Amino acid sequence: MQLSKIPWLVTSRDAFFLRRRFLSASFCDDDDDDDAVDDATMPPNASRTPRRLFGGALACALDARFEDASTFMPSIPDHQEIFVDRARDETVIVELVDAIEDRTGSSLGAFAFEDACDACDAIERRLVTSGTASVSGRGAGADDGVGDVVVAYGVMRAAKSRSTDVNDVDVWGAIIRLPRAKTDALVWHCRPFAFAGAATTPGGDDAAPSDETRVRRGDETPSEALRGVMETFEVRDWGVFGDGG
Repeated sequence: MQLSKIPWLVTSRDAFFLRRRFLSASFCDDDDDDDAVDDATMPPNASRTPRRLFGGALACALDARFEDASTFMPSIPDHQEIFVDRARDETVIVELVDAIEDRTGSSLGAFAFEDACDACDAIERRLVTSGTASVSGRGAGADDGVGDVVVAYGVMRAAKSRSTDVNDVDVWGAIIRLPRAKTDALVWHCRPFAFAGAATTPGGDDAAPSDETRVRRGDETPSEALRGVMETFEVRDWGVFGDGG
């Protein structure tokens, strides 16, 4: 992937490396931070909370159980927003990168998935499905300037860090194309379902089984967390992209 044309973006390779660090982190305590935004244009959903992204230039809604990592993770790049469910060791990442050229549909999804696994030093990976998605439930005005959405799903086995055991992780990804800004928004929901071979979450609960079986049976519905972002994602201020917006 290319260095983004947006002045404050870094390469996606750095972004993916940061994702690997974040998935492996032992989360520290933090103070509550309210990053929600009151937005009547977003479809109502009792379990989702509207979120401001990139200073309010973008917005989406996300399960209320996810908290803003910026309250306890000091080195998040300006082009990323990271949310976590620390009890389940799940992450949702929204990042802006320069548009991935010469790839569309399933090829685009496969490319993004493989790049993510490479950057996470995954020792195993398997792409299960990839393709252009039909997104329902979008808020008023959300389609303005937003292009195709490609969804990829696969499973990877990756170490929490270079010195710990490996986890098995469901990886749901959406590439939301923003042709007006020559930018792609990459959204990743990473959910471990086996922690060093055990199916117990850091919070002590039983981990939900992998989505792989149901996806292979034909149910390709994205995870609830990813679906929430896809259905409510919108750009409110294209000026954040500079001349590209």
